[in-house]
Amino acid sequence: RPHPPHTRGPNVAPAAPTGHAWAERGIGRTNRTRVAVNRLAERRGVIAGDGHSDYGVVFTRFVNDHLDAVEATTTVIVTGDGRGNYREACEESFAAIAGRARRVYWLNPEPSDGWGEQDSLIDVYRPYCRAVHEVRTLGQLAAAIGELVD
Repeated sequence: RPHPPHTRGPNVAPAAPTGHAWAERGIGRTNRTRVAVNRLAERRGVIAGDGHSDYGVVFTRFVNDHLDAVEATTTVIVTGDGRGNYREACEESFAAIAGRARRVYWLNPEPSDGWGEQDSLIDVYRPYCRAVHEVRTLGQLAAAIGELVD
């Protein structure tokens, strides 16, 4: 019998694709713990440089600093447009994260017809994800969440 979603995996490790990553151990152990998601970007060191997405740097730093937080029971959820701003994808780093996790989902706010075009790296990361969802509306978010908790 699967565990309720709030008890799965002892660790949650949020990351911002702007060049920095961080980990919060213990978040998610109980449904009483809350994360102020809207305040994550206010943390020192989260946004640096030119402020553009750099998924490759984030995934590489995460592997170097926090890969041990990802276990066989961990579900990784990436939120973002997957645009790398013509920077390196560092596919091997994302593959290392996905290789340790139970499953990986990507929630992308960009219309799916733009995926894989110009500086989009979604097609590089997609093979390591159980699913990549377009999430631009509450209905799309509800559908994606429905898949996550099944």
